[in-house]
Amino acid sequence: LPSGKVSRVKGIDTFSGEREEAFAPESVTLRLEHEIDCSRGDMIVHPGNRPRVGRSFDAHVVWLHEKPLDPEKSYFLKHTTQSIRMQVSKVHHRIELTTLKEEAAETLQLNDIGLLSITTHRPTHHDAYHKNRVTGAFIIVDSLTNATVGAGMILPQDDQEQDIEDALKEARAGSGLENKTQVSPRERRERLGQTGVTVWLSGLPGSGKVNVAYVLERKLFDLGHAAHVLAPEGDPLSAIAVATRGLTDAGIITICALPAKTRAERAQVRERVGKERFVEVFVDTDPAISKERRPDGDQTGFEKPDQPDVTVNLDQLRVERAVSTIIDQLAQRGWVDLE
Repeated sequence: LPSGKVSRVKGIDTFSGEREEAFAPESVTLRLEHEIDCSRGDMIVHPGNRPRVGRSFDAHVVWLHEKPLDPEKSYFLKHTTQSIRMQVSKVHHRIELTTLKEEAAETLQLNDIGLLSITTHRPTHHDAYHKNRVTGAFIIVDSLTNATVGAGMILPQDDQEQDIEDALKEARAGSGLENKTQVSPRERRERLGQTGVTVWLSGLPGSGKVNVAYVLERKLFDLGHAAHVLAPEGDPLSAIAVATRGLTDAGIITICALPAKTRAERAQVRERVGKERFVEVFVDTDPAISKERRPDGDQTGFEKPDQPDVTVNLDQLRVERAVSTIIDQLAQRGWVDLE
């Protein structure tokens, strides 16, 4: 495995000469009757006693690190002689050690034991731990620090023997991982010291929302945060929503002061970005003053927000004070740190 080619052992060689038989943990060289390219990680197995070939399995895992399991990031799974990138598909439960009862869990903490579903980047040749302690065991390694963070025992999958053709198809198939970022939101938060959020400034043309956006960007940057004003030219709202979500997913405080006159349009962006990561700021400047500032601005069709998260009046406040009000609101919600 994984080639599926069949051969026989022609000879067993050691430093002291040929042997009739050998046992683990002796170091020997096997000669086969056929020329087969075998490399580290491949297996030679008896046709009647094959391991299971697959990219997914359930396992009991003991978590060994102070940093808890992050189901949204990828790790390395060290199984026999191979290191394979893996992801946790599901945390089924953890075991309460004092009562041995199963408890619902979303992660595992230090010394926790839990049942996980694991998906690997390429197929492994594995057995249930009770059947084979070598091919049924593995360790989990952090992909950034190379620290060993977990150890696991593979559970039986089903009693039905896997057809050899199905096993070979599985071995020859491509990656079984969902195509997604290998950097989790938790890792981004730890690296950047912040979580991504969208600050959407709505208001009439000439209300001063663009000026507020750039002053807010500068102030957040001075406070040590990664912030960016998204200022596309002439792009449709759907494209702006995609770009806004991308920046927010990357952990950036994304500031937008773009035309979105109706509540429905702004709701579209809020839904795309995520309601919990969207802060709407209404720049409520007197329409007459806004018209004076932007005589060419089209004020028709603008709908005031029903329940904005923050309201600032630039006909009553200086820009710096308005920005401070916004930052105070972001700090209260945990998006920025003022210390």
